[in-house]
Amino acid sequence: MMKKSVVKNRAPAPIQITAEQILLEANQRKEELAQPP
Repeated sequence: MMKKSVVKNRAPAPIQITAEQILLEANQRKEELAQPP
C-alpha cells in the first residue's frame, strides 16, 4: 500500500509559476537554440 503523503509547508511561494508559464518558457528556449544552424 502507498503511504499517505503529508504536506509540511503550506505557505505560498514568493513567486507563483504556472504550468503554462513553464511551457511558454521552454518553447521560447527551443526556438532560441534552433535558430543558429
